[in-house]
Amino acid sequence: MPKLWRYEDKMSEQQYTEIGEKLRAARQAKGLTLDDLQQQTKIQKRYLNAIENGEFDQLPGDFYVRAFTKQFATAVDINADELLATAPQEVAAPQTDLSESRTDLDNVTRTGMNNQVTKAEKVQSIVPKVIIAVLVVLVLGGIWAVSQLGSSSHTARKADSSNVSVSSSKVVDKQKVEADKKAAEADAASSKADVKASSKKAAAKKLTIAKPTVDGASTSYKVKAAKATKHTLTVGTKYKTWLTISTDDGKTLASEMLAPNTSKKVTLPATVGTVTIRSGYALGTTLKLDKKNVKVPDSTLTTRNFEFTFNDTNASKSGN
Repeated sequence: MPKLWRYEDKMSEQQYTEIGEKLRAARQAKGLTLDDLQQQTKIQKRYLNAIENGEFDQLPGDFYVRAFTKQFATAVDINADELLATAPQEVAAPQTDLSESRTDLDNVTRTGMNNQVTKAEKVQSIVPKVIIAVLVVLVLGGIWAVSQLGSSSHTARKADSSNVSVSSSKVVDKQKVEADKKAAEADAASSKADVKASSKKAAAKKLTIAKPTVDGASTSYKVKAAKATKHTLTVGTKYKTWLTISTDDGKTLASEMLAPNTSKKVTLPATVGTVTIRSGYALGTTLKLDKKNVKVPDSTLTTRNFEFTFNDTNASKSGN
């Protein structure tokens, strides 16, 4: 068995197997499939299967061995602390070294792995440069075409002015019509901007966030807001953490490692029902919805889920 984490010398394969078997038995007793558990915990099915088989070396790194196992145990109503009581001290308080980590194409951060760039990654790094070069060529070609058209138009106007005599009164009338037209367009644009600003202010006033409900590692918020309105969600962190943000229709809005004292801002679709934020190291996490600061209940748990349900449109899914 490859040594992807340093606990193997202190914890026998039999102990891995026993932990996996206990978790599998508890899951089956609750009538849950691995797909159900993946939807509930947001942990990929392949990692859940590896835990049940005692193959902890298949997990992405030291930190996630305890985090994933503890979240698995909580989901199937097993006391995670008792389950991991025989684990070595390193599991109880992992200190993962992410200095040599890398993120695979499936957006999974793996620690202690070879950072050699793959052929696919080389292609991906070249594609943006090619696109930029093509765009630059198109822009330059557009500028040249416009300059040629402008030159042709100027020549045509000069020829017309030499053959047609336009009275000063007609020129004045035409200028007046154009000025009136521009003034009307400006008034219409100003009115439209005022209506849009008023709508935004009204939507902001209608946004209310109920007191959070805490259930183990999950914290739920019910939000009332104007329908068909986009919202801005900002997640801040005091410590280095892995962050994922997903919606109830299966879309992933963010999946990345955040550096200490940074934040991630995403725009939520107007049709969103429920959005889930999962932090791998949730201590020091801050949340903001639009311009409102969201209260984060105190907790000593490292891995936490935060769920926002808008207008109770997806409340039935929260218990699945």
